[in-house]
Amino acid sequence: MDKKELLNISALEEKNFWHVSRRDLLDRMLPNGSGDVFEIGVGCGKNLEFLRSKGYSVEGIDMDPTAVKFSRKKGLDVTRKKIEEYDFRKKYDLVLMMDVLEHIEDDAACVKRLARGIKNGGHLYLTVPAYRFMYGPHDLLCHHHRRYEIDDVRRLVSGAGLSIKRLSYWNGTYFLPVAVFKYFRRVLFDGDLTKTNPDLGIAPEPFNTAIIQSLRLENRAISEGIVIPFGSSVVCLAQKP
Repeated sequence: MDKKELLNISALEEKNFWHVSRRDLLDRMLPNGSGDVFEIGVGCGKNLEFLRSKGYSVEGIDMDPTAVKFSRKKGLDVTRKKIEEYDFRKKYDLVLMMDVLEHIEDDAACVKRLARGIKNGGHLYLTVPAYRFMYGPHDLLCHHHRRYEIDDVRRLVSGAGLSIKRLSYWNGTYFLPVAVFKYFRRVLFDGDLTKTNPDLGIAPEPFNTAIIQSLRLENRAISEGIVIPFGSSVVCLAQKP
């Protein structure tokens, strides 16, 4: 990940509706209150820090030296490694990959590797950006190979031998205006994604708080098994038999 992007994310993680709401969804989707968790792509370490506070034993990997440094300063067990080169030292109750799979060229092989690191009965929690037509400057800056349709995620997870427990689009709250904006931005700049700025920032109040409250309702619905028909992300909770 671009270092400037990582620093921006570090500053945003505490208040930005995206990060706050993602953690709320993760909290609601957690299969139990204890166990060993492994995260791929820890970033600034906020997810692991959050899970540690909930009583989980946490560790993870990241390929970015700045991200590893951020996380280790928080006392987290983080190794600098690419998932494509990582051999799990043990099996985990929960393997976590949030908005990382899109960075991996061979995503099918990656999900199969993740499955090998999960205990029987353990879970994979996966989130990815949705819809190929929404690929934009933020994706380009973050070196994303792709965005996903919900059926893409279903195929990848099932192909790795995992049983899907929850699968839904997420962040339908403000999906329509964002989708329209991204579509017309591509038309305006004739598909040249380098001519516009990335989608990163804190929404002004009271909109940031309003979106958080709205997404909490959406998160509750997803955690109870309701499938959101559209959204800017896809979320999946799967179990290893």
